[in-house]
Amino acid sequence: MPRGLVFLDLPGITEANEGNGKISAKFIPVAAEFGQNNIERLYDKLQRKSGENPPQYPEDSPESVANYWGWFAKEFSPRRVMRVIEDTAANKGPVRWIRYSVPINEASDCLNLIFSPAGKFDTGVFAYNLIWDTYNNGVRLVGTLKSGPELNVLAAYEK
Repeated sequence: MPRGLVFLDLPGITEANEGNGKISAKFIPVAAEFGQNNIERLYDKLQRKSGENPPQYPEDSPESVANYWGWFAKEFSPRRVMRVIEDTAANKGPVRWIRYSVPINEASDCLNLIFSPAGKFDTGVFAYNLIWDTYNNGVRLVGTLKSGPELNVLAAYEK
């Protein structure tokens, strides 16, 4: 069955702060698989600046899951997120796939983004480029829509 093709424009922090009701693109890494077939959860390695760990993942009620991801949206630091991806990837081989959760409104409802590069891009693309550059400048994505809401990303373009 054919899937819908989506063109999505996510704003950077400057555009989001211009008072137009947009929220900035915050790519919260959820999990990744690396070249040595290591699957790693990334979200539970993110901490507050104080070192406090994230809360435990809630039961599967939609309200509690949205609140859970809200913690990460409020505590988001591109530098800390980049370090988690880089440190986790060390000595594990290239990224086979990586999943991000991206808050799309103030209620912290999230869109899940799945990148499947099959090891063809360096870790820095998924750490620095997709975290730091996207947070600051925004990004344009092309992908196929899944349920959930989820998007299989086919292409990402820096703004």
